[in-house]
Amino acid sequence: MSPQDIDPIPVSSETPLPPMTDDDLPPVDIAKKPASAGPPVAERVAGGLWNWVLPCMFLLSLGVLIVYAMPYLIYHWRIMDAQAEAEVSYTKRRAELKAEAEHADQRLAVLDKRVQLISLGFQEVARKVLPVVVNVTNYREPTKKDLDLVAIREMTLVYDPENERKYVQHGSGSGLILKPGVILTNHHVVKNAKRLRVSFPSGRSIGIDPGAIVSDARTDLAVIRLPDKLPAAMKEEANNSAEFADSEKDVHVGAWVLAMGSPHGFRQSVTHGIISAKGRLLTTRDLDLVELLQTDAAMNPGNSVAPLFDQL
Repeated sequence: MSPQDIDPIPVSSETPLPPMTDDDLPPVDIAKKPASAGPPVAERVAGGLWNWVLPCMFLLSLGVLIVYAMPYLIYHWRIMDAQAEAEVSYTKRRAELKAEAEHADQRLAVLDKRVQLISLGFQEVARKVLPVVVNVTNYREPTKKDLDLVAIREMTLVYDPENERKYVQHGSGSGLILKPGVILTNHHVVKNAKRLRVSFPSGRSIGIDPGAIVSDARTDLAVIRLPDKLPAAMKEEANNSAEFADSEKDVHVGAWVLAMGSPHGFRQSVTHGIISAKGRLLTTRDLDLVELLQTDAAMNPGNSVAPLFDQL
């Protein structure tokens, strides 16, 4: 039944309304819940809290993230900045190196001629002094102990075809042809020698008896006199002589020098250096003072009496 089907009850100000009883009230189904008038108060309060808690938590998380990420970001920013600076520096350095290399090419083209002259000078000095430098080998008679070492091949006997005898090598050094037939060497090179062998640059050699040796232990110098009768080819080599310079006038500190000798038995080896000092005073057991030249040219065992040359 619709509301239009209900007849309206005429109301008059003069006619009083009859009192309502319980029977006049419409039936109400108490099993049905009344329509909700809105969310409960607790839900409304919770909804309000979330409306400001969530933004706060988001902002707080964002702040924590920034706090923790900031050092990392700064660190990497500094690395990138340093890499950029390094790249600029590397680029600048590469440009400088390229310019220096181009300039060096120009300078080397000029200096090469001068260096070539120095190298040629060394070569010419070596060629000139080579004929006056000899090798001196000291031999002695083999002892029983030497023969035992020879038996186990720890020592070698040397046969001398000139006197048909066998010796063992006692030492070796260098020598300088002072004048035709006279060789200067060290006393410790010829000390206690029973036989010497002098080898010339050509490879020819000759045996020398101890009687042809004059030595002085105090100055550590010795002179070897070659036999008067030598083969023609060997006599030509023995007729050479070295030229001596005046160390007071001709030798200067810082001057280039060459040393030629037989270090460790390697004959006619050349090393170079400079005159490091002059007039070095050396005190020995028998001599109070000896003035020497100091050089940084390499000297090794076998370089004894290796001559020091400074010019042609």
